Amino acid sequence: MSERRKTKSSKSVKECNTTAKIFLSREPINAIYLNGKTPKKKKHIKRVRGEKPKPRKFTKEEKEEITAILRERRNDMPLDKKKRYFNLSWNSNPPISEADEKNMAPQVVDNGDYAPVNDAVKTRILEFIESFSSPMTLSQAISLREALLRQKSMSRNHEITKRKEEIFNEYKGGKSILDLAQDIDCPPCNVFRAVLRQMDTGKKKKVKSYLKRPERLPKREQEELKAVLEKDIVARFDQTQSLKLGNSFEDIIAEFLKEKGIIFVRQDQLVKEQKEEFGKAFSTPDFLLLDEVTINGKKVNWIDGKAYYGANVPYIKGHSKSQISRYIDHWGEGAIIYLYGFNEILNLKLEKCIVLNADRVLNIGSFSPI
Repeated sequence: MSERRKTKSSKSVKECNTTAKIFLSREPINAIYLNGKTPKKKKHIKRVRGEKPKPRKFTKEEKEEITAILRERRNDMPLDKKKRYFNLSWNSNPPISEADEKNMAPQVVDNGDYAPVNDAVKTRILEFIESFSSPMTLSQAISLREALLRQKSMSRNHEITKRKEEIFNEYKGGKSILDLAQDIDCPPCNVFRAVLRQMDTGKKKKVKSYLKRPERLPKREQEELKAVLEKDIVARFDQTQSLKLGNSFEDIIAEFLKEKGIIFVRQDQLVKEQKEEFGKAFSTPDFLLLDEVTINGKKVNWIDGKAYYGANVPYIKGHSKSQISRYIDHWGEGAIIYLYGFNEILNLKLEKCIVLNADRVLNIGSFSPI
């Protein structure tokens, strides 16, 4: 771990016996004594080759100690830096109303269509925006479409499970994966997985191995896979494009913080530190702010970027709430920045977290509609 300046605030940690032992030793938490007790010697567990070891469960007391250590991390400034105070104003576009999002939804989702948005759909969206003076942009509408399709995919997955034998029989009879997916209104990639599991390819692990090396599939399945990948943005096997978009957005946030002179630690460094110290990563927002920062009058200790529109759909709200609650428990108040803005409901649901729109504040001009 890189050397960092020891601050006066670290005295508060020294007053806490067990926490001080962990914090000052910089040893993995698994390897030290907690609460002065010698850990029991663990029995050697024989595992099947290739089987992943079960993650260690931490006690409530250990989790509290880890939280104290993580919070102290914000006081570990670089050797040549002093903690400073920043009060930022974030003047962006207002959130999208619930009514405007609901009005847009029918324009972006068609039964059985999980393919990348085509020119015809883009034209339909733009005509709707112009005709009804919708405040939503094309980028927001296309991102909303993906969120709604993902939610529909989750809610309709039971159809694949319920009809897997029927689907497989029709497939053997010559029906294509795309036609089968259209019939049951489910993502083609999910239907393709279900068919592979019904074939001689067998269990989940074997299906995954075939998807990683599709050249091992029979000729028909290789052709079906090629067609499926072109028509599914929801359950696609390769998430490289989404990761690339997310990384690019994080780089833009990092550039903004650097221009302001704010000192921060990025997620990859936090992951490295926590794995070395605790044996696993506990809480790693995209940015941990070491300086004292307020945005629009609200304290912000961390920032997390989301390279999509914050739609009011259950899976986005559920994921955001779970993730943000963890960050708040470990780091205190923070901020979440949506690349394409967000629904007003999200701003009301997330406590101790300010929700921000990147538009007009961050340099996102290079991001074209999805």
